[in-house]
Amino acid sequence: MSRDALLTAKKRLSEFELDESLMLAHAEAMFCRDCEEHVQHGVEAFSWVELVAHQAERGERFSNLSVDELRLVVAQLFVDWLKRARQAKGWVDKCTGIGFTIENTSKLLACIDSAHDWIESYDLQVIASRSFED
Repeated sequence: MSRDALLTAKKRLSEFELDESLMLAHAEAMFCRDCEEHVQHGVEAFSWVELVAHQAERGERFSNLSVDELRLVVAQLFVDWLKRARQAKGWVDKCTGIGFTIENTSKLLACIDSAHDWIESYDLQVIASRSFED
């Protein structure tokens, strides 16, 4: 039994050794999992911004804002979302560059296109481009 215990102890000890490549792979996987979660949050946030835009289009009132004020607020929501989407897209690019596929990337890209379309439909490109550069 002592021989088996000794062999088992050595085997377990070797399994307990820190493998740098395993730690790196784990860190990369977690980095990309966090990216995936961030992308999902971005897609969900876009849905809410778009909901507000649709409500504004239908003439629903928001906090006693005039129509022009509401258009500026909605455009700014899209601009702010686009800033964050640009950062998220950079994160996605890093993950795909190391071989990971990020779920909902196509949804994020569709949201980016749609956000640009909304801003164009509001004819507020000058305001949007100034804000997007900040």
